[in-house]
Amino acid sequence: MLIAVPGYLYGRLVAARFHPSALPAEAWQVIAGGTLMIVTTTLLGLALGAILRNGAVATAALVAIVLLLPFVARVLPWGEAINLFLPTYPALQLIEQAPDIMPAWTAFAVLAGWAVLPLAAGVACAGVRSS
Repeated sequence: MLIAVPGYLYGRLVAARFHPSALPAEAWQVIAGGTLMIVTTTLLGLALGAILRNGAVATAALVAIVLLLPFVARVLPWGEAINLFLPTYPALQLIEQAPDIMPAWTAFAVLAGWAVLPLAAGVACAGVRSS
């Protein structure tokens, strides 16, 4: 929220030539979607760090999941079905940068899954290692 709200407001001011106006309802979806995308990516990175126990490897895995896998899946003939469940496309759906691939609540559920499931695995791995 600290990044999404000021960035969006500044963009609206520039686009309106510094004549402020009230935010439309769609703007709040863009702000919330951008915030959720940042939080989910951060939690995924935290979970990968807990699972892999190496910061460099966790960062490389995060970049691969968020940036590289969507491009690789796009090349494959069945890649469109895979792209729907990678974190990038649901996040773009929430901030309305992608065509209507899935409803907003489905995109939210996919993103929440990318945050919760790896975190649960990270907690399980940390519990196994400490005992």
